[in-house]
Amino acid sequence: MSVKMERFKIITAVHLILIENERVLLQRRYNTGYEDGKYSVVAGHVEENEDVITAMQREALEEIGIRIKKEDLKIVHVMQRKAPDRESIEYFIVCQKYEGKIEIMEKNKCDELKFYKLNELNLIKTEKKSVADALVISMVDNMEIPIKIATKLRNQGKKIEVYLNNKKIKAKFKYADKLEIPYVIIIGEDEIANNTVKIKNMQTGEEKEYRQDNIKIDDI
Repeated sequence: MSVKMERFKIITAVHLILIENERVLLQRRYNTGYEDGKYSVVAGHVEENEDVITAMQREALEEIGIRIKKEDLKIVHVMQRKAPDRESIEYFIVCQKYEGKIEIMEKNKCDELKFYKLNELNLIKTEKKSVADALVISMVDNMEIPIKIATKLRNQGKKIEVYLNNKKIKAKFKYADKLEIPYVIIIGEDEIANNTVKIKNMQTGEEKEYRQDNIKIDDI
């Protein structure tokens, strides 16, 4: 007699990184029974027959009342999360354009909704202005290669931040300098065409070029 095994199911979650004027939209959890009083981004689970982008559009509308076009949502990170009671795949999705007025739609679950710079909430406690070892700066719209480089270095133990705002190069370097990030990794059209990256030492101003497939932890 054969025993029918139940197929393993995994939760899929989406997280909205909504950026405006170099700030991230955060909401404070309230009356949910889980991590109340703490801040989070807009997030939720993917429902049956949904893809992750559609789910993110729905969650944004349900939780904060805005509409986002599919082309304005970019997946920047995916991770597997394991906990004693569940396992999930988490998608982190960046957005900088939306339609409508942001407001709390679920007042029984959230008591504050506001754009913050993370250091305003003292979420990062460190003597340095930034915990990042390097900042990835992209000079192109397609973030696939910059994210790939950042992920590769993170897997080698480096703390890597990716600059997501579409600003001029001067503003991006100013951001790194203000936060005292020691190295900047530059990826532009020439670097993509030549399969290279430039790494700039922010203290000395020295720049070195590396092959994308050979960049490693010892280079920065």
